[in-house]
Amino acid sequence: MTYVAWYRFSLKSSLRKHFFSIRSFTEAGPFFHSVDAVIDFPDVWNGSLIQDAERIVQGYLRFFARHWQAVGAPPNWYLNSFNGKVWANQNRHWTELPDFHLDLGDIKHVWEASRFEWVVTLARAYAASGDGIYLDTLNQWLGDWAKHNPVNSGPNWKCGQEAAIRVFNLLLAAFILKQWLKPSPTLYEFVYRHLERINANIRYAIAQDNNHGISEAAVFWRQTFFRSIL
Repeated sequence: MTYVAWYRFSLKSSLRKHFFSIRSFTEAGPFFHSVDAVIDFPDVWNGSLIQDAERIVQGYLRFFARHWQAVGAPPNWYLNSFNGKVWANQNRHWTELPDFHLDLGDIKHVWEASRFEWVVTLARAYAASGDGIYLDTLNQWLGDWAKHNPVNSGPNWKCGQEAAIRVFNLLLAAFILKQWLKPSPTLYEFVYRHLERINANIRYAIAQDNNHGISEAAVFWRQTFFRSIL
């Protein structure tokens, strides 16, 4: 509880802001490269998978594992698709942003697209079909996310658990595409910056005594796929 109190003080006093520098990603190449092998899934699996991937390519994402919402292609990463409003203050440091805005709504509706569930779907669809449209969309959208979400800037960097979920899904995609042992420089940097963000705030995650501490700590174990990333 003592650390939680200190953490809240450091937020309100803007002290914590100085622990997390805003910076742009420097690598600009593709996150994932093409693969030759195609996974032989049963046809019934492929049908459902490809249907989902096609909807994603067309600019729709599934929110909370249930609701398909139009978000654009690539998505507007600050859109609350449930009310059509766009989260303001996109360039402000995450420590200065609220969890809820009376006009814009719950920040979780903005976070959902940046959890990267779609990354896994597109990686699976590409691995199963060999159709380059899924790989191209995957790389284009990830590049667009990196461009519009500089490190520690905007609402999508506010929560360490959300950053951890992003990393989990990226690592799963790297595993599916057999690129976890030798990630691209772009993917390497992207994951590394997320782990920096999580690591610098891990004490607060653990102090909350909830699933944040578990998920944020677990991602450091999971990233051992990259061997020497830290």
